[in-house]
Amino acid sequence: MIKAGALENPKPTAIFGQHVFPLLEAGKVGFRAGMYMASSDEIYLTIKGKGGHGAMPHECVDPVLITAHIITALQQIVSRYADPTVPSVLTFGHIASTGGATNVIPTKQN
Repeated sequence: MIKAGALENPKPTAIFGQHVFPLLEAGKVGFRAGMYMASSDEIYLTIKGKGGHGAMPHECVDPVLITAHIITALQQIVSRYADPTVPSVLTFGHIASTGGATNVIPTKQN
């Protein structure tokens, strides 16, 4: 829309971002200059391993364990590389595996 000229006629004098903030009392509005809330970006990964029975993990390549290591490593990016004075967050909200039974190591993790 910007490339098509949506901000050209009329040209805005200000732009406001809006976000829901559940801790703010109903009927109140808060303002703050600069960055405040994190953006929402998405990443989709598929970790492939070699599934098998949970009682024989030595015969498998466990994608659940690999996924746990990846998440732990990525969380350290924020705590060790991001400037603590700049708001930043990394959240993983959904993890799914192709396994069906709880005693089966799945072949892949999404």
